[in-house]
Amino acid sequence: MTKSEIFTTAWELAKQGASKFGGSSKEYFAEALKIAYKKSNRNTTVVVTLELSNDRISNLAKSIIVSINKDMRVILSKIDEKRMHEIVLRDLTKARKVEKIVNATDDQIVASMANMYIKRSLQK
Repeated sequence: MTKSEIFTTAWELAKQGASKFGGSSKEYFAEALKIAYKKSNRNTTVVVTLELSNDRISNLAKSIIVSINKDMRVILSKIDEKRMHEIVLRDLTKARKVEKIVNATDDQIVASMANMYIKRSLQK
């Protein structure tokens, strides 16, 4: 809406208010102008157009792809580092278990196997 349309709408609203509630349309104009302005803002849309050459568009696309690739490389390297850390920890725990078994005496092995058997039978 243009300014003149907003003011015209405001005067029409002010006249309606004066006829319904009495008094002068000038008394209602300020409030009617606020209402008309709010109505005009609800209906406004802003259209922005960019004129870019094909070279500029291709350069922008390439730069976006390059930045995405860099980010993905960083993410993948962090994932790989985490996986390697998990593998190393898992291997260390396996090695410690084997070391405990090798260093354990026969009585300790029998006792641990009996404990495992009891735990499994209780879980069933």
